[in-house]
Amino acid sequence: MIETVGVLAIIAILATVIFSATVRHLDFAASNLESTNLVSFANALQTSAMRYRYIPGPIPGPTGSTNWVQMIATELGMNPAMVSTNARNSRRVLLTDPNNTIALPYAQTNTGTGSILPPTARLLILSTLGPPFPASLADGPTGDFNTIWTTPDGTLPAVSASNPLYSWRGKGDDLKVQRLDLSGLFVHLVLWNYVAANHLGLYQIGQLTPSVVPLAGVNSFFLKSTILSLLYDRNSMGGQFVDQVDQILNRDAEFFYIPPVWRGTLDLGLGLGQGTTNITESSMLAGAFAGTIAAFTASPATNSRALSGATPSKVASAITTFMNGYMTYATNQSSYLTAYGGQSAMFRAMTNLAYGLPIPPGP
Repeated sequence: MIETVGVLAIIAILATVIFSATVRHLDFAASNLESTNLVSFANALQTSAMRYRYIPGPIPGPTGSTNWVQMIATELGMNPAMVSTNARNSRRVLLTDPNNTIALPYAQTNTGTGSILPPTARLLILSTLGPPFPASLADGPTGDFNTIWTTPDGTLPAVSASNPLYSWRGKGDDLKVQRLDLSGLFVHLVLWNYVAANHLGLYQIGQLTPSVVPLAGVNSFFLKSTILSLLYDRNSMGGQFVDQVDQILNRDAEFFYIPPVWRGTLDLGLGLGQGTTNITESSMLAGAFAGTIAAFTASPATNSRALSGATPSKVASAITTFMNGYMTYATNQSSYLTAYGGQSAMFRAMTNLAYGLPIPPGP
């Protein structure tokens, strides 16, 4: 009898150890699975935002295909219930940063974000592997957003007493947090007209109705992968909308309309000449331009047929004069004639220098 009791005690101890190890293993597997799911949801939401030019907001809000659960489910080909609740049948929650500079939900228009400042758009997806969240923890903005965002994984955030998470009884390892910063999905676009108000270029964002570039220009941010169409001014095309060029926006860009042609800015390499005011970029552009002018004027090549005594130095001087006039015109459009005269003089100097030279064969 004593032996039997001893054997049963040992079996009970072993069963407890094995059960505890199994539970820990299952918890570990569930944690890894949920982390993987949340990363997948974050990637799907970003991809969907660029595909549909739409960033969802919290629920309640727009229903159907425009809310965050349905957008992720559609992108991944999943049942929406598998997005809204986790494997332990606990609901997930979407929190938004109250300091976001764009209102969510955000649907892109021809004006973009409408600001010359880079947008901020941060979201959090919360999930619990422990006790369910309080019913009062709902999708939407929270004043404790930064606290939750910066709290290390595996640690309970020190939220305020008014936050529903304050009364939640879960542990740090029970809380899974997926951070989404969508600010990097936007690129800076600048569009403007170079000449008179009766020849204003047009632009189109995706399939939206074409818009006239206003006299003040367009200076805003748009979602990456947006299709930008640049159109002729309608006065030059008999009142018709005529597309001139299409481009997928994947980085900052600037274009200006010199009737009847859309042109890009000087670009001396990736990240340069894209309409920013960064001092380092400006210095690099200035240095590159100065180096190009120095190499041009120092060239030993001459053209004995050049007209009006044209030389590389005179061409460089004409270019500099035009650029100075152009910069003045950029801030004071009443100086258009000065800029236009400088442009004409620059073209004449170039033509005179190249007069009589053979035209290289085409490709």
